[in-house]
Parts: sequence; C-alpha cells; structure tokens
Amino acid sequence: MVALDCSRNIIFEPVGRGKISAAAIRRLFENKIDSEAIACTDLCRSFKKFARESNLELVQLPKGKKKEGIYHLQHVNSFHSKLKNWMTRFNGVATKYLSDYLA
Repeated sequence: MVALDCSRNIIFEPVGRGKISAAAIRRLFENKIDSEAIACTDLCRSFKKFARESNLELVQLPKGKKKEGIYHLQHVNSFHSKLKNWMTRFNGVATKYLSDYLA
C-alpha cells in the first residue's frame, strides 16, 4: 500500500498481495489521516468501506481515468512503478522479507 500526503510524505507498508481489506487500510492509516483529509483512490471497494467507517471524504476515479479536476493518482502510480522497477533486481522478494529490503 502506497500513499502520499499533501506534503509529499510517503506512507508505505507491504500489506500482502492481491485484494486489500478495509481492515488492512485502517491499520496502515490509523492516526495518520487528518479528519479534514480527502482520499483519492481507484474504485477498490475496500477504500469505500474504509472511508465510510472513518468519516473520510472520498473521491474515487474510474478505471483508466487518472485525473478528475484537482484529484489525480499520478504521484502514487509513479512511485509504485519506480518501486516495482527497483524490486526487479531482487528476482522476486517474498512478502515476509519485503520490509527488510525496503529498509
């Protein structure tokens, strides 16, 4: 899971592979999101559930659409792409060791 706050601070934590649960999102962002924040995400249903449970305003962009007004996903997509390219040299790191590699 990767996120950037308004100050461009990176919030990153491996939370497994495949679909992510609202509980995993909550654990990652607990005490890190201001009550006035607006989350901008893709259409993953877990984000919708997380936002509803956290009383967080949510803007979800449809598949294939990277920008809508002031909201966009490009910073996170760019970081994710660079991270994946960097990780290729390790030839497939097991998820349980990912934190060690990133440190």
